[in-house]
Amino acid sequence: MTDFLNTTVGTLLPDDRESIISVTSDQPVSAACEKMAENKVLSLPIYDMTKRRFTSFIDMLDIVSFCVSEITDKNVSDPSVIKLIDTSKFTTTPCSQIANSSKRDPFKPLDEKASVMKAMETIVHWNVHRLPIVDHEGELHTIFTQSHMISGIFKHLSKFGSFQYKSIAELKMKHEGIVSIPANDMAISAFHAMHSKRVSAVAVVDYTGTLVGNISASDWRLVGYDVNGADILTQSAESFLSTIAAHRRNSGPSPRDIVPSSRDLHGAAAVSELNTFNEVFLF
Repeated sequence: MTDFLNTTVGTLLPDDRESIISVTSDQPVSAACEKMAENKVLSLPIYDMTKRRFTSFIDMLDIVSFCVSEITDKNVSDPSVIKLIDTSKFTTTPCSQIANSSKRDPFKPLDEKASVMKAMETIVHWNVHRLPIVDHEGELHTIFTQSHMISGIFKHLSKFGSFQYKSIAELKMKHEGIVSIPANDMAISAFHAMHSKRVSAVAVVDYTGTLVGNISASDWRLVGYDVNGADILTQSAESFLSTIAAHRRNSGPSPRDIVPSSRDLHGAAAVSELNTFNEVFLF
């Protein structure tokens, strides 16, 4: 375990600077949306044309916040609320203006010589999805993500001692309350909740409070980056889940987004599930 945690991130991850997909600070939000769609990614680093270096990220949560920022708790249940989404802003607003507008992805560079342990601590401390890894000149080397962190732990689970045998409750892991919406609420409510609660996904529950699915920021792609498909946001959340399922079937195999688990789940099993699914809801 010590060997893995002391490995430098520069050694763990190859120099990827030549293939990093990015946008420039003066490009419009529409350009970022197109690149995310074309390359099937959820975020892009932004190259500042004035400072001549990468300075921020733009991700799906920023896009969601950008689209629903005018929606309030009072009007989110009104079907005409989608008219508040100003599509003209996509081609006139520069990427740099909405970078980290969700407050979930600040740009926190880490030196490539830093250890994996330092990278993990930084991700946990700032509660971010990804870290820019830079060389001694501050040039972007690659990007270390939560997925890299979970994958690394999963591969070295046998070296983590008693952790793998203790339950999440016993490990006293910090956890946040689940943000949920009723299944009969309009789908737009899910994205409004992501923006207002600063979360990347919300649970959808039936009238008994039973989990029936989840809607994540990445599902905004069904609406279309130009919001031409905004009408589906007036569907019930339950119907929207069916639309998501149909889209995934047509797009080929993909991992499920959620799996409900107990706080009695052992550390090893929790890491295994996180290595397979995007979200794990605890009950």
